[in-house]
Amino acid sequence: MKYTQAFLITLTLLSLTGCGITNILRIRNANDNIVPLWKGNQTQADLITHYIGVKPFIEVSINGIDGFKFLLDSGATFSILEDSDKVKMLNLQKGYSFPIGGFGDDGASQGYQTKAKKLSFSSVDSGVEFSDVTFAYIPLSGTKYFLDKVLEKTS
Repeated sequence: MKYTQAFLITLTLLSLTGCGITNILRIRNANDNIVPLWKGNQTQADLITHYIGVKPFIEVSINGIDGFKFLLDSGATFSILEDSDKVKMLNLQKGYSFPIGGFGDDGASQGYQTKAKKLSFSSVDSGVEFSDVTFAYIPLSGTKYFLDKVLEKTS
């Protein structure tokens, strides 16, 4: 009886929140089994880094296109691609949707799962790549957060 009640409560909660919670759990665990493909006999690589203020960024290639900067964030649940012109050039397919919090005061923004065929971290003499990497894609330019920032810059 207790298991039946727990199951019914869980089912009710999931139906009230939609698939958002389920999809957040899916994207959090999507890259758990990817394996590094090292150049040569290496097991480490020197990464090209840049700092913007105190925030560290590394240069990566996605699907063979160079010049993407990724923020190193040890507390991030998943990696996010914003809808920049360069990201749009990748022609990534939108997958399932889920809410992404933390953008401005308007509550959660709508994010989508997407997948890149190849993600590469490399320098002149070393590097590593990963295949079939899942990202969260957020159309940030359509959120109130982005529009407020644009208005602040133009005022």
